[in-house]
Amino acid sequence: MKARIETGMIFFRRIDGNVDAQAESGDVVVSRSTESGNLRTVVGNVRIGMVGRHARLETDNGNIELQTAHGVVEANATEGDIDAGFATITGQSRIVTKVGNITATMNPSESFSIEAKACWEKVRNQLAIQTNKDGSGRRHLNGDYNGGGPLIELKASGGSVSINSDPYIDG
Repeated sequence: MKARIETGMIFFRRIDGNVDAQAESGDVVVSRSTESGNLRTVVGNVRIGMVGRHARLETDNGNIELQTAHGVVEANATEGDIDAGFATITGQSRIVTKVGNITATMNPSESFSIEAKACWEKVRNQLAIQTNKDGSGRRHLNGDYNGGGPLIELKASGGSVSINSDPYIDG
């Protein structure tokens, strides 16, 4: 499914397949995509409930919310917060905001490696991550969870990074 608009909101309820949606000014919202999602807006929020594979999410000025990811996540906000829930981790993911905070909620039964960095604020972590040499400090965290696995990169240049756990994220 594909949609492009200049001004206004794009909303898809359930897509059995891939979704590609872009708006210049307005929110892009997808309840559920069984495959991959490529969602972008210049000014507005990007929200997706569940994505079955690869999620590529981007906004210049707005927030990004991904409730449940079952695959790779690439999320980039120039000015805005990013909330991402990882149910299944299948490959390297990267979440970056220049001005904003990142909250990553992880399925505690998954295995992954993590590199988290907050340039101005703190990195907060609720998981038992085995840190690498020089892997933990007030503004950074590098290490492995459940023995390590695909790398999750989290970088908040002008905000904080929070790493949480939720065993019920598999929704």
